[in-house]
Amino acid sequence: MKISYFFLIFFVIGTSLVRSQVKIGDRPQSIDSSSLLELESTDKVLVITRVSTAEMNAITSLPGGIVYNIDDNCVFQYTGIAWESLCETGTSVSVIENNDGTLTIDLGNGSAPITFFGTDNQILQFDSATGILSLENGGSVNLSSFSETLTFITNNNDGSFTYSDENGGTTNIDISDFETLTTIALNTNGISLDYTSEDGNVTNLDLSTLVANLQTLTTLVANTTTGELTYTGENGISNTINVSDLETLTELSLNPDNINLDYVDEDGNTNQIDLTNAVQNLQTLTTLVANTNTGELTYTGENGISNTIDVSDLETLTSLALNADNTNLDYVDEDGSTNQINLTTAVQNLETLTTLVENTTTGEITYTDEDGSTSVINVGDLETLTSLALNADNTNLDYVDEDGSTNQINLTTAVQNLETLTTLVENTTTGEITYTDEDGSTSVINVGDLETLTSLALNADNTNLDYVDEDGSTNQINLTTAVQNLETLTTLVENTTTGEITYTDEDGSTSVINVGDLETLTS
Repeated sequence: MKISYFFLIFFVIGTSLVRSQVKIGDRPQSIDSSSLLELESTDKVLVITRVSTAEMNAITSLPGGIVYNIDDNCVFQYTGIAWESLCETGTSVSVIENNDGTLTIDLGNGSAPITFFGTDNQILQFDSATGILSLENGGSVNLSSFSETLTFITNNNDGSFTYSDENGGTTNIDISDFETLTTIALNTNGISLDYTSEDGNVTNLDLSTLVANLQTLTTLVANTTTGELTYTGENGISNTINVSDLETLTELSLNPDNINLDYVDEDGNTNQIDLTNAVQNLQTLTTLVANTNTGELTYTGENGISNTIDVSDLETLTSLALNADNTNLDYVDEDGSTNQINLTTAVQNLETLTTLVENTTTGEITYTDEDGSTSVINVGDLETLTSLALNADNTNLDYVDEDGSTNQINLTTAVQNLETLTTLVENTTTGEITYTDEDGSTSVINVGDLETLTSLALNADNTNLDYVDEDGSTNQINLTTAVQNLETLTTLVENTTTGEITYTDEDGSTSVINVGDLETLTS
């Protein structure tokens, strides 16, 4: 018997589905041709979804969805933007046909109903423009006071919105002050940077370790057995001076292939130094990978350290770059203002000094390096020196030979020929950024209208500042050039006429050493 009922129910439902019409309740076989669903009963009602206000507001429905709010005891309809009450909170107008040729209109405002005699079958008209309900042959009621007023909000395109309420009153809302700013400044101690993020947190970056790591030392060492002097300048280049009677010349130049250095020694022999392995060994690769599922960017820098950035909410962009003067950091904040941070004081405060003192009685030179260690050198019969140094333009090598002639070797072409480049290209139409790394691999990142916070931290290598901007890109600022530009240098200059050597230390103090008849060295 249960099986029979099951098939009966299945048959009824199946029939209804085929017909695309459903009738529930009384007279199930009688349904209007325009109806999709009909309910009919003399003793039962339709009960729709019953929810609280909090539960209702948590629902996003299709426009036209309805629920019964048990807190307000009212039916609400979803407009596509918000839930709107369908309960009448004010007056309403009702028109009643009395079945005797008359109509009665009740304005619902407490006034007496108005009866229209329409035994001549007059037409009842309503003018939506004026709100007047009228009979064809006379008699009217003004219903304009029952019209619904509207609210609207207007974008002023200047960072503000104007809201107009039902009474015609306006409220101006300025959202330009909603964004937070970041700042960066040199601390008054002259040693650290103070970085204030968008949430007001201050990060103090101590530059002591960085400068100590980047500052190069000079040394001057005498080998009493061989009679050689070895001088290592701030750029790390060592010059060995043999005080024996050597006078032949050497030369150093960049080969036309832009890959090799050609060094011609005193015997005229040419030695080639291939820079390819050196550049490849020193150059590291970076990667930038987008995770489209989480909205994160993972940037792996040249030191292998990975930074994961959540780009879910990016805001306006800031930038931090070393100025072309190699002395200042240029920081552009969210307002587009540029703040310059002069690193001179920090470097001068952190840098140690060297001294070179001549003892004219003993003919000895005492050199004190940045660590306070002293070296005593008996100069004996020295001759002129050669030197090899990086030019202040950070592009050329300056080689001074035994004749005092300076030869410049431009490393630009060599480095450009050996170094691989990365590119970062924005597509303003699609909102995508394409990053091409040193291997030629490309990563496409869709940043949309996101906004994130920026961060600034000293890298673990104590050489670079890692700046993560609002796009999630990590920019490394190598302070090596800045520190080298700001660090004071020592010089050792020969006067071939007088046979004197003048040493200028980091403070600018000079020491004149008379070494007699000196002769140039080779290295």
